Amino acid sequence: MKGEREAWAKGIALGLYHIAKRQKRCFSAILFSYSEEDMQRFDILGDDVNDEEQLKNLKVFTESFIGGNTDFEPPLKESVKIIEKDDEYEKADIVFITDGQAKISDSLKDKLEELKNKMEFKIVGVGVGYSAGGLDEFADVVYPLKDIIRDGTETAEDTFQLI
Repeated sequence: MKGEREAWAKGIALGLYHIAKRQKRCFSAILFSYSEEDMQRFDILGDDVNDEEQLKNLKVFTESFIGGNTDFEPPLKESVKIIEKDDEYEKADIVFITDGQAKISDSLKDKLEELKNKMEFKIVGVGVGYSAGGLDEFADVVYPLKDIIRDGTETAEDTFQLI
């Protein structure tokens, strides 16, 4: 992801960060591509981090670029691991923003369904490219960016209220 799509994706993520901060909730963002080794995780923990540290972390997040191609499984597994292991993320939701297209294994689909029911979280997919596909395999709701832009405020508010 690069260019305009990257700007939209990071803009949505930063909007979600500001909502989490206002609500004194933790926030994690995972940048991903095809390789699990390239994945980068950025955490901001509620009130535990001062504004200077938060700004430094956000600056690194917004300036980071890890390349192309897409594999949904590593960031989904990492997201679930965060929710499972950290009490700060109890009932947290996953917002999966991508411009890519990928499939996930049946075993991961089954695990996600089981965990969503058990841990009471949902997955919201946001496709920021016309080629983004596969989100409907695991997301509870999917919003293509073109719909958010075209439909304006109402769809954007719906997207952010789900979280």
